[in-house]
Amino acid sequence: MSINGIDSLMKKLNALGGNVNKVLEISISKQTKLIQGEAKDLCPVDTGDLRKSIFTDVNVSSSKVTGKVFTNNEYAGYVEFGTGRVGETTPVADKYPGELAYKQDKWLANIPDVGLRYVAGQPAQPYMYPAIKNNEDKILGNIKLDLKEAIEKVVKK
Repeated sequence: MSINGIDSLMKKLNALGGNVNKVLEISISKQTKLIQGEAKDLCPVDTGDLRKSIFTDVNVSSSKVTGKVFTNNEYAGYVEFGTGRVGETTPVADKYPGELAYKQDKWLANIPDVGLRYVAGQPAQPYMYPAIKNNEDKILGNIKLDLKEAIEKVVKK
């Protein structure tokens, strides 16, 4: 997600002697924590490993500040997007940008407490994408508010 329309706020803060990158770093850090919390709330739980693997990171360069919410869990994508024909028919699958490819034939899986069975996949259980989409407007508003507050602090000095 990128933010349009805050260029004037950033220029104003810089002109007043404020540190735009520091303000954005703090604000984007707060916003990534907001998304992380919602993703953890929405994340389906079996053992809790997937929920525990949702992290945030903020990077600052001279030209931009970027934040990301991510997981390093090997099966996170399977949960988010579903698998096989079942995942492909999940109503949420068409909401993701880009192309998703699903295995069309069944495969043999060892299901705990059941044994070997042929499966056609699992439905999508999105948690990351909805966490972002549900909060887009809030995130943008929060960042703009943080910039405005930083401008007000600089003006008061």
